[in-house]
Amino acid sequence: MIQPFTAALASALCLATPVRGAEVEAAPFVGRITPAYDVVGGRFSLHVGPLRDPAIGLNQKILWVLPPGYERRIGPTLAFTGRLNGVVQYRKAVPGTTREGDRNYYFPSILAPPRAGCWTLTLTTGRLRARLVVLVR
Repeated sequence: MIQPFTAALASALCLATPVRGAEVEAAPFVGRITPAYDVVGGRFSLHVGPLRDPAIGLNQKILWVLPPGYERRIGPTLAFTGRLNGVVQYRKAVPGTTREGDRNYYFPSILAPPRAGCWTLTLTTGRLRARLVVLVR
């Protein structure tokens, strides 16, 4: 008998980036996530499209934080490039911002991968580039 494809099985097949509490790291960036929606088997996971929970309209917003010390290496936007099976299938760019009295730099995003799978997500701003793997379900 063929077993159904479950989130647990998908997680075992996709070595997505491990999470730490409510954070996923793509050094030097740290993404602030919602573990109840963005973690499967201790690893980073997103949903297809822009919503974490369509029933209540909860969007898939992630705040990407860049700590102090990178000011001269960043650009005005953070670009996301998503590859599925090695082929670019998703692109998005979001503007960055700062908060008065805070030396961190912030990139608020709503990511919306178009289909399920084991994605490689590259984050690029200025001369900085980071990569992580995400299970999209």
